[in-house]
Amino acid sequence: MILIDFFDTDLINTLVPVKTLQPDKVYFLLDNRKENHREIKAVAEAIYAWGHVKEVYYYPVDIYNMQDVQERLAEIWQAAGNDQVYMEFSGGSELMIAAGFDACRKNGAIATYVDIPGERMINMLTGEELMKVNHISLDDYFRAIGAKRLDDSRSLPRPMEYERICKMAEAIFTRITDWHALQEYLSKHISYEGWYNSFKVPEKLTYNGKRINSTFLMSKFRDYGFVEEMEPGVFRFLDARYQQYMVNHGIWLEMYIYIKSLDFFDEAYLGVVIDWKSDKSMDTQDNEIDVLVMRKSMPIFISCKMKKPGNYDVYEVGYLASRMGGENARSIMATTYEIGREDPWGTGIYGRLNKMNVGLVEVNNLVRKDNREVWEKVLKYIH
Repeated sequence: MILIDFFDTDLINTLVPVKTLQPDKVYFLLDNRKENHREIKAVAEAIYAWGHVKEVYYYPVDIYNMQDVQERLAEIWQAAGNDQVYMEFSGGSELMIAAGFDACRKNGAIATYVDIPGERMINMLTGEELMKVNHISLDDYFRAIGAKRLDDSRSLPRPMEYERICKMAEAIFTRITDWHALQEYLSKHISYEGWYNSFKVPEKLTYNGKRINSTFLMSKFRDYGFVEEMEPGVFRFLDARYQQYMVNHGIWLEMYIYIKSLDFFDEAYLGVVIDWKSDKSMDTQDNEIDVLVMRKSMPIFISCKMKKPGNYDVYEVGYLASRMGGENARSIMATTYEIGREDPWGTGIYGRLNKMNVGLVEVNNLVRKDNREVWEKVLKYIH
């Protein structure tokens, strides 16, 4: 079986048909201006990693020259011999698609289209569903963009800890200012101490000129099993990871979003560091993503903010999704801050989120509402 496809800069449209159909050989028609782009080699590596494709070929064409496209297609058909040929129309220029339809009609190939949201591959001429989509994984995706996932930058919570981590996070969300003060104190006084050493936390802390009481949050840390209280105001961590959690300002929101995403998304990673390995001209050598999830071949980048997000925060997560994922990637801002909707001109944060198609998850909604309902609503909004 042979698949002819029009190589698309949106790598999800390029990969999903191949993984779904599982042909022996793949022939890509490629815009000849892009034949040296870094994605070419990386996509082939991702396809070969699946094991079923024996050969991947690239045929550069002038996408504005119908005769050139037709001649290249004729070469492919001659190479195909008696094999069954499928031609995929999820990507490609209008001229390439027109030439492809003409070639399908003359040579008896099956014209296909992958409906990723509908999770099906269909026969474009009959509308018949040929098969269900075989979705790509995040590892497939990383290979195809010429990057790799380094070790997670966060110590992952263990499943047995999920419930009490979420309860502790929800307690912190109700006392954000208290948490600012406590985390600042802990990071200054105990971040370099051994986790097994006892430490003292004053009942009253000063933060931004205000007096803050530490008792409520420290009692919650004790009750949920992150510290033990040796004597009044003197504590000891119960695990080395808990010290890391308690000196890190934003990790509680990141862990909360990660845990709340696990039963809805196909895959979820916490504290992902992306290392670009194939192009030294990239503006950064690595990117850290708070939470990265995959839903029906759609990578979704989630930025977590335990403060009022600014315009740069919106731009950062929106840009990262478009740069790394193309048309099918999405981005979400998760925040403990209540975002106002009253700005009619779209100049505030909510308006900027809308303009950049960045979804919004206010953590209070995850606390109060059904988890799946919140995720379904935000994905429907940004689809």
